[in-house]
Amino acid sequence: MRVPLRRTAFAVAALATLALTAPALGHETVTDRGVAVTLHVLPDDEPMAGRPATIVAVKVRPPKGGRFSFKTCACRVKVTDAAGKVLLSKRTGQRTTFEFPKAAAYEITYSGGYRAKTGKTRKFSAAFATRAY
Repeated sequence: MRVPLRRTAFAVAALATLALTAPALGHETVTDRGVAVTLHVLPDDEPMAGRPATIVAVKVRPPKGGRFSFKTCACRVKVTDAAGKVLLSKRTGQRTTFEFPKAAAYEITYSGGYRAKTGKTRKFSAAFATRAY
């Protein structure tokens, strides 16, 4: 079956428009040294400047055979602005409350360690970009 070029181009353009206007996905996953970290910023990955937001490490998945637990992790969260100024750096578990000072771009780094299959502790550090509105 042959589809006219004009109809195909219109369909692609319509899908692209929908994709650009769709809300952000609820979670972002970054991998560092084989560890997949999934992070979510409440509310709806669109924090409002001047209002408390909750940074949630939804899931930390180490490489095959590795073990990770939020209860025993000496995890840290760090928030920096676009100029690299550290706004927050503290030990954390799965959730951290933070108030983004102004509407701008920020980087959130979630780091910690896991027990590898060999029994040794291995470190990871996953950086996420976010924007406060």
